[in-house]
Amino acid sequence: MRILTQQPPNLALIEAAFPGRPAGVIYAYGQTIYNPDGINVIPMLVEHETVHSVRQERLGVDQWWARYCEDAPWRYREELYAHVREYQVALQLASVKLVKGQGSPRLERVQLRAAERKLILARSARRLVAPLYGYGPERHFERAKRDIMELSVCGDVTML
Repeated sequence: MRILTQQPPNLALIEAAFPGRPAGVIYAYGQTIYNPDGINVIPMLVEHETVHSVRQERLGVDQWWARYCEDAPWRYREELYAHVREYQVALQLASVKLVKGQGSPRLERVQLRAAERKLILARSARRLVAPLYGYGPERHFERAKRDIMELSVCGDVTML
């Protein structure tokens, strides 16, 4: 995906649906991530937005955005898929460590401790239930953790 430091083409629709959006929000529109504030778009966010991009292409970008802005339960599911992918990537990245020893440093995969996995899950769930998504009645953090865990075993969430 390409990343542009500009507003998405459907900004008027987004602002009408979500007035007062905070700074630092990025948007997938087709094969492009729009990053109007020029934040550092880390790999987990690229993967998150890629899930939206793939699903937009399947439904039609403008149709996806219209439904995203109008239908809070559907929006939650779309964000759940993207946050599951974000969680999967965070686990992968956290399980790779730089090992120094004889010769050149190398990367090794290590087993994450349960506490590390819980921390990564909590971060993903907090982001999923953030007020910026405007789901309506407050989404419950514990439910978000369960939802992420249930879907994280599915593999490729873009296919759901």
